[in-house]
Amino acid sequence: MKKLLFVLAFAFIGQQAFSQMYIATLIDVASFPSAGCSNAEQVLVKVNPSGVETTACIPNYVEDGGLITLNQELNSIISGGYKLMQALPGGNLGGQGGYISSTGYLYSGTTFFFAIPWSANGLEEVPVNSTTLKSFILSPNPANIFVDISLDYSLKGESEVVFISEAGYISHKENLGEILKNEKYNIDISKIPAGKYLVTIVNRKTYTTPQKIIVL
Repeated sequence: MKKLLFVLAFAFIGQQAFSQMYIATLIDVASFPSAGCSNAEQVLVKVNPSGVETTACIPNYVEDGGLITLNQELNSIISGGYKLMQALPGGNLGGQGGYISSTGYLYSGTTFFFAIPWSANGLEEVPVNSTTLKSFILSPNPANIFVDISLDYSLKGESEVVFISEAGYISHKENLGEILKNEKYNIDISKIPAGKYLVTIVNRKTYTTPQKIIVL
């Protein structure tokens, strides 16, 4: 299963340069009985960049919460710093696009490909959108034990600082809670391997402009 998903990824994504792929595919429950899903569900098989496979049960129909459950599972991947690069329809849709039938059925065989694109300088870019947040202050840089993070504005709700390696992996995540304007937040980076990283703060579905840091 994992090998097939990665073959599909490179067959359809083509010549674009990406870091490690994160792939999620809807599988008919009859083809994956070990997942423990019911006949009214499909199995969402998720394979992370390390090749670790996990599953989740997704209701077959939108009206039964299928789309909500699927979105929650996909958003859990996106919240880890990945960007949805392509969604390939399953079922009998062929090249028509979409993955939900006129009756609200979620087509099995639909595959979602996630990645953190490589930027021109070899580092990965964190996915951003129209609600991208402003940048933040990061010091010292380079650093090897602790680093201070502060913003010149406040962020309500839960925020998380994320360190992304050159290989595209999330090396460290830390919950900051609600961020107060000009408050310094001390982050222990002593267990992060030496190297170059991109650092961003995630608040719901928004991201600060990534900052580069060298960990010694």
